[in-house]
Amino acid sequence: MRYAAFMRNALVLALVTSLALGCPEKQVRSFSPAHDQEMLASSAQLFWHSLRWSDYEGASALIEESGPRLDFLTEWSSKPPAQITDFQLVHIELNEPLPDAERLEGLVVVKAEGISTGSYTVRTDMLRQTWYRSGDNWYLDTESIPYGE
Repeated sequence: MRYAAFMRNALVLALVTSLALGCPEKQVRSFSPAHDQEMLASSAQLFWHSLRWSDYEGASALIEESGPRLDFLTEWSSKPPAQITDFQLVHIELNEPLPDAERLEGLVVVKAEGISTGSYTVRTDMLRQTWYRSGDNWYLDTESIPYGE
């Protein structure tokens, strides 16, 4: 009985080790396009919903790189450029991945309404954002982070 349990554990350990060593780090994992589009929409929705309710830490979690994430969090937490009052995801599209691509990208067009902090004027903007998938998660590209102007 002990021998069988030992062999089962050894087999599981060998299997996990071989899978971990056999998978390249930068490989883009394959999901269905419908799944990727749904996950992209969920991430964009979460980002804008977090901005809408002044949860800047929650929104910053969707910025993968630490430097831009800290810049975003610092600016929006101390003096937000706008109070987002409403938003709508107008268009979501996955870019066709290149054969040697290390990441999958997508485009999100957002209609954002808000009150500018400095001038207290109501603004409606159409924003084009590039998102990318890293592992199983979608992140906002650093060039698409909304900052004050």
